[in-house]
Amino acid sequence: MSDNETRDSGHAQESYKNTHPSLINAVTQGHEPSQDRFYRIYKPLIRVRGAKKGLSPDEIETLVQNVMDSFFRGAKNFKYDPTKRFKHYFYRVINNHICNILREKMEKNKRFSAEPVDDKHPDDREPLDGTIEEEWTQYLYQTAFNEIKGRVPSVTYQVFLLLLQHLPPKEIAEKLGIALSSFYNHKKAAMNEYKKILSELQEGF
Repeated sequence: MSDNETRDSGHAQESYKNTHPSLINAVTQGHEPSQDRFYRIYKPLIRVRGAKKGLSPDEIETLVQNVMDSFFRGAKNFKYDPTKRFKHYFYRVINNHICNILREKMEKNKRFSAEPVDDKHPDDREPLDGTIEEEWTQYLYQTAFNEIKGRVPSVTYQVFLLLLQHLPPKEIAEKLGIALSSFYNHKKAAMNEYKKILSELQEGF
């Protein structure tokens, strides 16, 4: 096992509060559908971080694969700790791999070398300031938006999309050919499911 994989595994023991525990537990047991869901949920976040660090599109895709490979290889060593935060751990894993990519690029260009990644707590090395917190929050809302499509009926999802356009209830009902009373039922179902997904994603964040 490489130094980076050992480091990632060690930090996994140290901190990862959420992404609801049931998903984490399923991933640690090698449950492939859960691994696929984890990949789908967290891939956009990795891409955002890579882009903010100045990586090229090809480097960002390499980053996604490296982070996921590292995470899944070390998943069996995870021991859930409800007192820690998963986002601290996962941001650190991403940043470690970003450092690796930048270091390799620097060495290839023979211009200068990157400083080695230290073992400080992620909050000491890169505080979760307002910018990162805002980025994380936007990611959560976007993920919930993407998730709801597969969790509600088609008409309910259409109501949800039209609500985002701030259309009046009567106009939405007419567009979808449903009764106004049905619109309110679909609206309630959509918002309840959206809040449920957010709650799952935000648990302990």
